Amino acid sequence: MKKKGKNAGRTFLISFTAALCILILVLGFLTVDYQGRRMSFGDDTPPIQVIGRENGDADLSLKFFGKEAQVDFTFFNNLWNFLCDFSCIPHN
Repeated sequence: MKKKGKNAGRTFLISFTAALCILILVLGFLTVDYQGRRMSFGDDTPPIQVIGRENGDADLSLKFFGKEAQVDFTFFNNLWNFLCDFSCIPHN
């Protein structure tokens, strides 16, 4: 009879490794896209950037693979600021 713990551990390691490889692949694509735009067109804007508005709201600006989009990011920005304030972590 096989132990369930050994198979569960092996399954976790395989899925964790696969997810980590996919994350590294996507980050590599974003880096190559950013460096290509920077060297070819002189565009130094980062691919992912939080832009604050005057009324206190925040937008998440996405710019990669030739596409540009802005997503409302106010809730997550406020959550991040709260967590930083609560933990006494300096932030801007």
